[in-house]
Amino acid sequence: MKELISVKTSEYIFNHRIYDEESDKCFAKHSHNLYELIYVKSGCATYSVENHSFKAEPQSLILIKPYAYHFFTVDNNTAFEKVGILFDAKYLRLDLSFLTTKSYFVFKSSTIIENTFEKLIQYHSLFDGVVFVELFIGCTREIVYNLSLQNSEAVTLPQNSTLIKNALDYINKNLFTIRNIQEISDAIFVSKNYFLAFFKQNMNISPKKYIIEKRLVYAHDMLLSGQKPMEIYEKVGFETYSSFYRAYIAKFGKNPSAAER
Repeated sequence: MKELISVKTSEYIFNHRIYDEESDKCFAKHSHNLYELIYVKSGCATYSVENHSFKAEPQSLILIKPYAYHFFTVDNNTAFEKVGILFDAKYLRLDLSFLTTKSYFVFKSSTIIENTFEKLIQYHSLFDGVVFVELFIGCTREIVYNLSLQNSEAVTLPQNSTLIKNALDYINKNLFTIRNIQEISDAIFVSKNYFLAFFKQNMNISPKKYIIEKRLVYAHDMLLSGQKPMEIYEKVGFETYSSFYRAYIAKFGKNPSAAER
């Protein structure tokens, strides 16, 4: 992967990357507490968001909601170039009420949106500090406002499985109270071993890791809101503080007490 731009704060992230044929072809199995807006400049990839997969082609615009588990796989042997904006809607004072309850959206590109992305790339090379932040916020708002005038496109590939949908529905409704995998397999009426293999095959992650990943993102949000680590670890489903502490450091690279806006 070639990193052309990388700007990261707790409220927003801006990056510009090229994934070439020398790279591992599967990337970014994760979830987070920010909206993610992706502009595909060149190449093709298959994006998976929860239990749906779809093609991302040049000039595609993809918007993924917070907490949605997602990753992408680069297609063929061509380079895949994308620009990413991750943002906290409250920090940018953005009204996203035009979005439905889906976890992701695929939009048609437009000249004005493409020009705004290119303008933002240029601003990064010309300005820094407070000036760039102001320009970044303005450009991101401009992009989202233009997206609000569009209808998102239908996906090109169907959801992976009704079984996976049922499993994800159960997990996300009971995220903080699930105690073991058997509970989930019982709820969807399959054996535990079958469920484990089928879930990993379709989601590229084990159900246990999926649950921990999502719990940690919610925990991170709680910490950023001012709650204390010892107050939240049980709320998000961890049985002990030590298991929460280790998992949090593994994901975020710092201890829970260091989380801050």
